[in-house]
Amino acid sequence: MDMAYTLERAIFIKVGWMNYYGFLSEDGGPAGGGEANAADVAEGANFKEIKGRAYGLVNVTLTHIGRLGAAPGSSTQNGVLVVSVASRPDGTGQVVVGWQGRAMLRQRRKELGDADRLYNYEAKIENSVLLPEDARTWKIPSEGMGTAKLAYGCTESGRPLKWAADLLQEIEKYEEDGGENLLSAAGD
Repeated sequence: MDMAYTLERAIFIKVGWMNYYGFLSEDGGPAGGGEANAADVAEGANFKEIKGRAYGLVNVTLTHIGRLGAAPGSSTQNGVLVVSVASRPDGTGQVVVGWQGRAMLRQRRKELGDADRLYNYEAKIENSVLLPEDARTWKIPSEGMGTAKLAYGCTESGRPLKWAADLLQEIEKYEEDGGENLLSAAGD
């Protein structure tokens, strides 16, 4: 996997906790993700492979897509690192559960053909990593996301956030070291 992610094109999204995203029959749906999960389990399929791609949904309208480098008036941005964060069910905080690299992010949700679900980002499955439960140890500091559904890698003025920079290094090291990826194991 070609790394070279940048904080200027990184977004952290909050999702409900699942053991195996994309495999709802094994999990029963996301937990702890708020009201959106009760009515819509689309977040639970964020890592499901469909024709070599992973389509994901963050349940907010991405009104500030320009912060990720999109041209004025554009409704999409390519080359985004989308990091999924969930609250641990034991109440010990928020952790990274996986990511999609080189993703194409859409400002508005789009219907996914005949799959009867919505998405607003997509990435090649080989650029997607779903961490096994025992590897979900990278905590988001309380000042990181708080109760927000999303956070950017940089402030509005372009200053990198330290916690996001630290996580970016962890992600790149994990990829370099060939860390376990449940998506690879699912395809075997």
